[in-house]
Amino acid sequence: MLGAQIYRLAGMWPEEDDGCNLASACEKGPIRISWPRAGTLAPPRSRKHLQKVPQKAAMATSTAPGNAAGHPMPGLAGKRALVTGARKGLGRGIALSLARAGCAAVAIVDVIDDEVAAAVVAQISAVEGCTGRLFVADCSNIAEVRKTIDAFAADGGIDILVNNAMIAHAPPCSSQCAPFLSTDEGMWDALTSLGYKGYFFAMQAAARHMVAQRRGGSLLCIGSVHAVNPIAEWAVYSGMKAGLECMVRCLACDLREHNIRSNVIAPGGMANGLPDNPADIDGPTDPSWYEKAEDGSYRWGFDGDGGSDAFKAAVPAGVGGAPSDVGAMVTFLASDLGRYINGQTMRVDGGMSACNVFW
Repeated sequence: MLGAQIYRLAGMWPEEDDGCNLASACEKGPIRISWPRAGTLAPPRSRKHLQKVPQKAAMATSTAPGNAAGHPMPGLAGKRALVTGARKGLGRGIALSLARAGCAAVAIVDVIDDEVAAAVVAQISAVEGCTGRLFVADCSNIAEVRKTIDAFAADGGIDILVNNAMIAHAPPCSSQCAPFLSTDEGMWDALTSLGYKGYFFAMQAAARHMVAQRRGGSLLCIGSVHAVNPIAEWAVYSGMKAGLECMVRCLACDLREHNIRSNVIAPGGMANGLPDNPADIDGPTDPSWYEKAEDGSYRWGFDGDGGSDAFKAAVPAGVGGAPSDVGAMVTFLASDLGRYINGQTMRVDGGMSACNVFW
């Protein structure tokens, strides 16, 4: 029994081979428990002491970027996956992780067809037993989304869809955020037509094939820590990402009869740079996140192992995330290991959403 196991671990209960159990012990009379005498236990380390642990010491025990993804996962052998916005950054890392986890085919979708995209396809195809493919499409255009998914599924079906495409985020932050009073309809439409409407209809197109195939499937959307960490000037983006979390919960109910699971992965503080070695999943670990200056402004591009000092001090992980961290969660959820996870949001943010102190 649980109580006996707890007492046994504490050295207060006989081992099983003594022929003793809770029932027989109770028959012999009251159970006497000898607690350690006062002063014999080391005093707990104070919270203040824990906060003084050197950052480098804490980071030394963490898994090196790139080691968390790319290993074979049960149930992914022979699966066919499509990842949108996968020419660079998280999408690229997700696509490579799926290929190395056992998928037989991984297609990437992007609006740009160049040597960078070709290199991703080459790395996917370099994995034994996997074929890479590039589709050029605007994921905010529903007709193009449907055409792309139909074309991929025509070659053997689709088992995994990862909605990742998003408008690039770059200083001065004009593409994804703006002050509420100056946000215009154009920005609203650009963000939501891609990251909300586009995601919805991509999942619909993929799910229709999955239902016809009768072999289940996994629908995944890349969300954001800012669905739960509200900050100024991000009302459209954050609201859109929060909407995704509710959307996948609804889809989990809609698709329950077809063994099709839908989930959100919400990253925070991720590095998106391309690696020097095209075979690597992760680029530089510094996410080039911004730091608030004394005058209240934000500055960009700080160096350091895992981000600026302000970032590392604020995030419990003490380091920025990498594409392999998200890739590991994608492969887990898409594999048999994630078979009982449906309609959920998995936060891969180093603890940003837990403490909500970075902004």
